[in-house]
Amino acid sequence: MKFEDKLIKLRKKSSLSQEALAEKLDVTRQTISKWELGQTKPDMEKLAQMAKLFNISVNELVNEDELTEEKSETHIKKENKGERKIVLYILIIILIASFVTLVYRVGSDVSNKYQRDKKNKENIIKDISNKISDGIDNVTNDEKTKEEIEEEKQEKIDDFNMDYENYSGSKSKFSVSSLIDKAITNNKKNKDHLIEFIFDGKSFGTEASSIKEIKKSLIEFKGYDIQYYEVSLDYDKDGYINKITIETI
Repeated sequence: MKFEDKLIKLRKKSSLSQEALAEKLDVTRQTISKWELGQTKPDMEKLAQMAKLFNISVNELVNEDELTEEKSETHIKKENKGERKIVLYILIIILIASFVTLVYRVGSDVSNKYQRDKKNKENIIKDISNKISDGIDNVTNDEKTKEEIEEEKQEKIDDFNMDYENYSGSKSKFSVSSLIDKAITNNKKNKDHLIEFIFDGKSFGTEASSIKEIKKSLIEFKGYDIQYYEVSLDYDKDGYINKITIETI
């Protein structure tokens, strides 16, 4: 099987469009199309990235052999092995539980006496500790509540920033356009965290009509080379991204 046929088969098997695969490999959709048509071949770096993405070796990817199902079989064997381990663990737990139950029944009188003595001691300690630690418990509960609030706040910040931080660095027109679309959607729905765009030193504000003007200025190629843009992010005092700067490289 030729490389281009393998690429098409692996891409479709992974439910990836040409655009999605191009984004993962940081190339253009046209590049993926040329590879699948057999017009050009990827370099070793892209071959290594594709092999890792599709979970196969580079040799499997480039050699004109049929794709094997070895990995699938290995995966099934691992799953079966995992299931056997789970069954073994359950049997061990059942045996331990049975042994504990037997010991408990044999020594029930001793155990009952021990439990009564233990409960009496616990009640005495509990009465004393309750009088001493009422104030400490209140402070601890307040601190836990504060920690939970901070964790929830940080999770919201991370969820918001994650979509945009993936686009920072040197990006092609396709990636920058996707970033702009995400920010426009956010600004329409999320008035509490608007994102301002700066393109080549000029502010385009936060309104969708202005930000769309940036897309008209983006180009895909500079001569025979791909045109790249440097994307950097700024954050407000709460940690949310509030400004995206795009510079033509």
